[in-house]
Amino acid sequence: AVRLVDEAEQPEDLNRALQPCQRAHDAARILGDTRGQTSAIALKAQVYAANGDLAGAASAMDEGLRLGRLIHDLGTVWLALTIRYAAAMEATDWQQAEDTLIEQHNLAVEVGDSETAGHLLNRLIQLIDYRSVMGL
Repeated sequence: AVRLVDEAEQPEDLNRALQPCQRAHDAARILGDTRGQTSAIALKAQVYAANGDLAGAASAMDEGLRLGRLIHDLGTVWLALTIRYAAAMEATDWQQAEDTLIEQHNLAVEVGDSETAGHLLNRLIQLIDYRSVMGL
């Protein structure tokens, strides 16, 4: 599946990668391999995002977020939150975008990344200001 994604030149090439991703996800679930599941889910989400389907990517990452938190896989959690934020902004779901920024900010603080926490706080303030000015 990774090779198919890496070699994809057209959207249909990316779509062909979804089937092996799903098989890998199913096999990892059967084996109880949580990290394998999160890897397969993240790859599926990347395929959806590469095809411009951020809502599909966010939906795919819902389980990845839950599993990533379970095993403390910060990379998967961060990817899931990033995709969730992008999908919320695209869908103009301002509350979801705001909640996701808060969650990312808290995670950055938790891991001691003050620079990223500061950037996220600035983005959150900009979003709150925008919502206020626009009456959203």
